[in-house]
Amino acid sequence: MYYLFSHLPESHTKMETNPPQEEEKVVIPPYRSSECHNKSFQVMNALREQNQLCDVLLKAGGNEIPAHRVVLASSSPYFLAMFTGELSESRQTVVTMREIDSHALELLVQYVYTAEIEVTEDNVQVRNLPNCLFSCMSLLFVFRVLVKQNYR
Repeated sequence: MYYLFSHLPESHTKMETNPPQEEEKVVIPPYRSSECHNKSFQVMNALREQNQLCDVLLKAGGNEIPAHRVVLASSSPYFLAMFTGELSESRQTVVTMREIDSHALELLVQYVYTAEIEVTEDNVQVRNLPNCLFSCMSLLFVFRVLVKQNYR
């Protein structure tokens, strides 16, 4: 303690030297909007369906599916490796998908953009669903559960 004024009584001149306590900070979690995220994917899917801003054309079994590399790569380790690695596909604008039939590829691309897929007895057959489809782990889980529940 120290004294501010020598002419005042001691009780009036003492000043505490302890620093003021910092106020507790209120932590506010970041705002997250699944609606905004969903709307973004709806717009990207609409752009894809209109072949706007697409930077890759996937070909399988005679069908051609326009898509956005960044959307595919963000949803699948298979496509991430394909488009960011040293594979020739990373530089191609048209990519032929030999290991997948056209219907399965359409299902995969539709799922990547919409997070929805219609599961039928026909499209859960292993021959229609190669490794690139199963690289979307959430899709693999959905198929396994639905197959166990409905197609034993």
